[in-house]
Formats: sequence, C-alpha cells, structure tokens
Amino acid sequence: MRRYKLMAIAVTLAFSALMLLIAAAQDIPAEQAAWEKLGIESYHIAVQDAGVWNLVNVEVWVQEGRVQRLEANCEPGLAEMPCYLFTLDASQFEVGELFNRVQAAGERLANIEYDPTYHFPTLIVEDDPQVYDDEHILRVTAFEELSVDEMSPEDTLTATPEPDACGSSKEMGKNRRT
Repeated sequence: MRRYKLMAIAVTLAFSALMLLIAAAQDIPAEQAAWEKLGIESYHIAVQDAGVWNLVNVEVWVQEGRVQRLEANCEPGLAEMPCYLFTLDASQFEVGELFNRVQAAGERLANIEYDPTYHFPTLIVEDDPQVYDDEHILRVTAFEELSVDEMSPEDTLTATPEPDACGSSKEMGKNRRT
C-alpha cells in the first residue's frame, strides 16, 4: 500500500513539473511580444553557453539591430577536455535568436526563465533524457540597453574568430572599419 502511495506522489510531482514546463513554453509568444514592444535595438548582452565539453563566455554588442562586436573565450567543461573557439555566429546570441532557440528545443527544453524587465530568456536548459552527455545550459549573465551613440563606427564587426586554444580570448571587429 505504501509503495502505491509513493508512486502516486512521484507521478503527481512529475505531472506538476511537466505542467509548469508546458506553461513556461506557452509564455514564449507573450514574452517575445513584450520584448519586441520595448523596441530595443541597441544593447550589450553577455551569455554563458555551457555543456559537458566546454564553457563559452560570449559578449555581443548590437547597434540598431545589427551585431557590431563579439568577444568570446572558452574554458574546459566537466569533461576537462581542451576546448577551442571555432567560428562563432554572433547572431545566435542576439535576443531574438534566444527566443528561436527556446522554440527549437521542443521536448529537450528542461527549464526556462525570463527577465522580468526585458522579457527575454535568461536561462535555457536543454536535456535529452535518452542521451548521457548532452545537457546544455545557456545563461544570460549581463544585459545593458545602449544608446546609438555609445558605440563608434570603429567598433564594426568585420571578421570571424579563428580557432583558438582553451582559455584564450578572441575579439572580433574592435577598431576595424567596414
């Protein structure tokens, strides 16, 4: 009898967690609409992109809706394997792409949190329970709205990063003209 009660409690908790996740996923259009309504086109965002294999820290500066600068570094993950910065697509760290990433995660979406002021995703946790080492966490660590005047034309993105060894930093576009 006790075994059935414990099983019923476990099923109830699992169902409740699933309902919360479904509710959060249904908030995506509302949160995205709230972000778009703010009309923010110039900002600085810092993101940690973590998996079992490595941790990539990325900072992106967006001016008038276009990526102007990207800085990134790479650290070993839990597997303590060397990590490398290969060509990064700076646009994947823009706020609009964070919403796309949540929608693309589908059933792999394990957790999501939104910024209460700006409404963009601040935490995206993806996990496929059938794959051992695929856990992936994307966390926004900083966000700042910028005025158009806060970035100079010299800070325009003109190149992509070269592969680089773990622990070093790559900066693209700083002080380069297009």
